Amino acid sequence: MFAALALLLLNMGSADAQRLSRALDDLAEAPALDGATIAGSVRRVSDGRVLWEREADRAVIPASTVKWLTAAVAVETLGFEHQFETRLETDGELSDGVLSGDLILVGGGDPAFGRRVLDAWAAEVAGSLGVREVAGTVRADTSLLAGPSLGSGWAWDDLPSGYAAPYSALTIDLNTTQVSVTARETPSFDGGSLGSCLQFTATEDPGALSLTRRLGHPQVIALGAARPDAGTRARWITVPDPAACAVELFAQALRDAGVVIHDAPHPSGDRALLRAHASPPLHELLATMLSYSQNLYAELLARAVDPAESGRSFSGARSVYADMLTRAGVADGTWRLEDGSGLSRYNLLSAEALNLINQYIRAQPYADGLLGLLPTAGVDGTLARRMTDGPATGRVHAKTGSMSNVRNLTGYVTTADDQLLAVTLLVNGDIGPRGDAIGFQDTALELLAAMTLRDRRRPRVRPQG
Repeated sequence: MFAALALLLLNMGSADAQRLSRALDDLAEAPALDGATIAGSVRRVSDGRVLWEREADRAVIPASTVKWLTAAVAVETLGFEHQFETRLETDGELSDGVLSGDLILVGGGDPAFGRRVLDAWAAEVAGSLGVREVAGTVRADTSLLAGPSLGSGWAWDDLPSGYAAPYSALTIDLNTTQVSVTARETPSFDGGSLGSCLQFTATEDPGALSLTRRLGHPQVIALGAARPDAGTRARWITVPDPAACAVELFAQALRDAGVVIHDAPHPSGDRALLRAHASPPLHELLATMLSYSQNLYAELLARAVDPAESGRSFSGARSVYADMLTRAGVADGTWRLEDGSGLSRYNLLSAEALNLINQYIRAQPYADGLLGLLPTAGVDGTLARRMTDGPATGRVHAKTGSMSNVRNLTGYVTTADDQLLAVTLLVNGDIGPRGDAIGFQDTALELLAAMTLRDRRRPRVRPQG
């Protein structure tokens, strides 16, 4: 359906704003999208001129397009080279191989922190530091961030899934692990890299074999796995308490290295730093967050802009978002944000607000560095398989945002005559095949990329003399 419209519209070539507006309206009014809310805005970046609007001031669920705001706020607040530090500290003294206190993993909000570092630290504690016994225990300090570890408005049935990992000041391997189960009389589980932090049970339920996790509990349930003919199933499952999991894995790595942990109470003294690990610089973290729409990264980066010394939260960061929205020209009272990733269904933004943000970012000194991290049509990230062969290939740079019945996109298109357009296309409430909403967006973007919008009239030249 959209392909036929595309053939017609792409033959338009040069277009004024009125013809362009009619063409985009025709796409938005296709029968395949009946019943859905289509909100959109197209602006020419050079002068801010609005070329097309549709329901542009209607606040809708933005989904992961929120990450584009999070990226800009993080760069403005922290800078591209900012790194997050995770520390290993002790509150005891070492004498003759015996550490008289605790080993403390101090979370610094590093979204990329993982088991590899813990294993290296365990080897160094037993090796170069010469620790043979820990009189106290191994524990975590996650005071940098406030709880709870889940966002406001996250759907409860998303929570076991890898894309809805809980956040913590101390993260371990993205707080998710791939669990697989093979059905048989005694089902076989493989819990992946964080499997020791989970518990496994199987049922004889009828129907297809499936995996889930009890809410707020490390118990993974394999429905139907006790039926020998049910086959094999794998799924990325979240770990409900990442800091506790990191502590467990570190303690086990220490024991494997020959360190005895007594878990005995002791008087707490001043802390001393034993080891520190710095995250990749912010620009690398943003590349991952934007390219793959990584929710955990977004939640931790959002909290990193809260100016509080400890107990950082999204509530504390909201004023930083609000300040940027105001500077971009977005009116107070027209938006709602409850998280940094877009998982929350309480979030509300309009197409106009997102396009004002696009216009604002393009005018900032960090614009080139940030825009270069967006997915590119037909090339990489969440747009790698979209618009792979046509005028939009390599000319659309945008952040997508998808959840059930929501398909959104915001970013930039370069036209055939090299004009930069800020484009936001939001589809909410679409209960048809997801391809319909994506087809509308891709066709609109192909149309914009193929357009020649420059005013080609020659300027008047006054006669000489």
